[in-house]
Amino acid sequence: MSEASDPDLSATPSEGDSLDALLGEAVRAPVALPSLTIGDELRGRFRIDRLIGVGGMGSVYLATDTTLERQVAIKLHHAVGQAARLHREAVAMARLAHPNVIAVFEVGELGDQAFVAMEFIAGTTLRAWANAPGRTVRARLAMLIGAGTGLAAAHDVGLVHRDFKPENVLVGDDGRPRVGDFGLARGSQSQDDVVPVVDLAGHDSGALDTPLTRTGAVLGTPAYMAPEQALGGKVDARADQFAFCIVAWELLYGERPFTGANLAELVAAISSGPRRPARGGVRTAVRQVLVRGLAVDPAARHADMHDLLAALRRASRSRVPFAIGGIGILGASAVAFALLRPGIAPPSCDAAGDEVASLSHDLPARLRATGGTFAHDAGDRVADALDGFAAKYRRVATTACRADKIDHAWSSDLYRRSAACLSIRLRTAAVLVAPDHVTAGELGNLVEQVLHLPDVDGCVDPAVLAATPAPPTDPAVLEATINARARLDAASIESLLGRAAPARALLAELAGAPLATDPAIAARILLVRGNVASSEDHPLASEQAWRDAYFAARAIDDVDVTLTAVASLIQSSGELREDSIAADGWIRNGLADALRAKTRNPQGASMVYASASAVRATEDNLDEATRYAKLALELVEGTRTINLVNALGVTGGASCAAGRYEECYAAEARALELVRALLGPNHPRVGSLLASMALDRYDNDRKAEALELARQAKVIVDGSRESSSVELAHTETALGALIFNTDAEAQFPEGRALLTDARARLVATLGAEHPDVAQVDGDLALYDNADGKLADGAARLQSALAIQEHVLGPTASRVGSTLYNLAATLRDLKRYPEALAATLRAADIFELRRAGTTLPALALAMAAAIANLAGDPAGAYTHASRVLAMPIKEGHEFGRAWASMEAARSLIARRQDPARARALLGEARASFATQQLDARVTECDALLARVQ
Repeated sequence: MSEASDPDLSATPSEGDSLDALLGEAVRAPVALPSLTIGDELRGRFRIDRLIGVGGMGSVYLATDTTLERQVAIKLHHAVGQAARLHREAVAMARLAHPNVIAVFEVGELGDQAFVAMEFIAGTTLRAWANAPGRTVRARLAMLIGAGTGLAAAHDVGLVHRDFKPENVLVGDDGRPRVGDFGLARGSQSQDDVVPVVDLAGHDSGALDTPLTRTGAVLGTPAYMAPEQALGGKVDARADQFAFCIVAWELLYGERPFTGANLAELVAAISSGPRRPARGGVRTAVRQVLVRGLAVDPAARHADMHDLLAALRRASRSRVPFAIGGIGILGASAVAFALLRPGIAPPSCDAAGDEVASLSHDLPARLRATGGTFAHDAGDRVADALDGFAAKYRRVATTACRADKIDHAWSSDLYRRSAACLSIRLRTAAVLVAPDHVTAGELGNLVEQVLHLPDVDGCVDPAVLAATPAPPTDPAVLEATINARARLDAASIESLLGRAAPARALLAELAGAPLATDPAIAARILLVRGNVASSEDHPLASEQAWRDAYFAARAIDDVDVTLTAVASLIQSSGELREDSIAADGWIRNGLADALRAKTRNPQGASMVYASASAVRATEDNLDEATRYAKLALELVEGTRTINLVNALGVTGGASCAAGRYEECYAAEARALELVRALLGPNHPRVGSLLASMALDRYDNDRKAEALELARQAKVIVDGSRESSSVELAHTETALGALIFNTDAEAQFPEGRALLTDARARLVATLGAEHPDVAQVDGDLALYDNADGKLADGAARLQSALAIQEHVLGPTASRVGSTLYNLAATLRDLKRYPEALAATLRAADIFELRRAGTTLPALALAMAAAIANLAGDPAGAYTHASRVLAMPIKEGHEFGRAWASMEAARSLIARRQDPARARALLGEARASFATQQLDARVTECDALLARVQ
């Protein structure tokens, strides 16, 4: 059928050659005025440069991201009723981290209006690109496959686009297509996947290119709708497949496969099958692939977009023609002869990846030769890890080789990226298993480092490769870049595991080098600098370096550095410095980064979620802690990695904090089993994990079990030559503290000896002014007090307090804990004014840092008790009343009961409100009885006897 006899279904919006034209059409309808002017800033970050387009639904602006110095497109909805759709589009697009999908950077609100900051693409629409002269069938197929890859990525994360058409695909100046406008996207399990049956006859041909709406909500463009979508059936990813095939038919044949004057005729045409193409030049096999994708029955289409794209690639692949006649036969024979002739052999990938053999050295044997059971086990584990890495490396290298040389499925640029990626990974592995690690004191670290041998799977993933910066073309620069990247990646791992010296040496070597200005190298230098500063206990310096690394990596979309840096920032600001405002900001950034990058780097995303969970647990925000722990675990479940150990750790921590002890113990048991399998049964990390499990058992009042686990931990750590002094000291500290807190008085001499030994180790390793030394002093003070040496205990606590305030700051949680213990000691010394000042200051710190936990109530209840002892019953009642005004939470019973008892004691002393005093004492007594605190119950009975 000729073009003249067809309804002009392809006469779409103006075919501009820039994003201005595209976005201008997206909002065209002169109804509302723009809400921003040139020079305005959104969130102090996005500076408005100019208006691109405005319409009834909203406005689109070109803006500058002043933080990362890049152009972005800002989409701003005018009507409050449309904000939900814009937010849905942003969230849907933000869930994708793929080079063929438009990137969303941020979503927020401006008053009652929602806005989205997204990638600004200098280029054109797929339709305008296809209509430019000189576009070959091969080029059109390549562009379609690129756009289809983005659509498949959406399906992989459970999203259905529902409005795929040429106007919703942008082609950048770099030639890469990106799928956008996910405003209709739904999750694959959405309850909103069925659209209402529309009036088919009421939509004429001119309206088939116009989006169909329902009460202001766009439901799709009829000309590209699958029949089930137009007729109100269930819509899933196969509807997108149908739309893709219509777009492909249109781009390849110059017309759509179905025609009709209205939607009813169009649906009828679909049931008759696609018409015969009016334009040739496209392989029959390609048309057959599209015909299957256009089947009326969704079940008859391709299994998914990946299956369709694979079929399209096979159908479009060039082949040597077989022809009848002398010329054709001679040509085929000549080709065959040329391929078999010596010196011109056919392409082969048999030797791909052989360079990995360079890792097969005598390291395992040298490890075993250092002597001892652990050393022999370490040698076996390193050998297994190297064998596993080599096997995977060869597999990936062979896959990349075949894609380039045999199947011709990759461009030369993609193969260069893959080769550079593999070289970096191989050299990183070489640094991590270098012979200089083979000393008795380094074996523990080396075994753990081997678990961090780089994953090479990304080196064969086209989406990951396309999203990374292209490697240099100059051979010398390429060699230097690969070497620097590999050494920096290895240094990052080493410094995180405590080997700061080689990392420092590398930083000094790169300082001032021309290569250090390369964005990818610079981001890694900053990351390593932060790791080194952290290992040397310089938290502010480490955070500054990580912050710079984070923004540098975000600017070039380096997800590896981005995720590592933001996970470190979350942990440092939230757990170490306890800066809840800073931690909250980094958590929000990290969650967005993890969501975007989790398909490209699931291990890194898991690390971000784990850090967020740990911080939320310290804040007693257990709902979020549990949710983030679950996300961390889901991404690494099924692997055998240290990241799975960490995810299980935060899962157990969140469960224990919430009182779900059986869940906690199950997660800890899995983590312990995995650590033993990965590192060996006598690795120091096994001892550290046992010590942590012991503390959790103590919190659940399983004191005997806690002590046994702590003793097992000490046996492992103490017996391992690979344990550091700090590791051993921390294990001794845990055991010493548990002996005291479990009231094992017969073992008090052992507990004091353990703490004394731990203190000496820490002073020798970290220095006398380190917070860990102060922590041990605080524990020793408890033993002093138990021995009746109250003055010695107070002196120790005051010394510990001075160190903590100087190093950690005056409002750190550790400072609050030391103040609380100091207040109790000063109370027993009858130094009531000092005791009251200390406990009130502790209460202020706890309310600042640990709001929602039981600590503020405990500190204020002690303040009430001290005030009563000091003869100030009115002050005691004031302090106790603050506790009684707090919400009643499970697990906070002791603090409330103590405050009730002290409030009653105050009323009795002042001869006021005996009924209130009796009620308070009754409440306190019942709570103490439930907690089996017999001494407190007796005290309540004595006070009840005094009530007049």
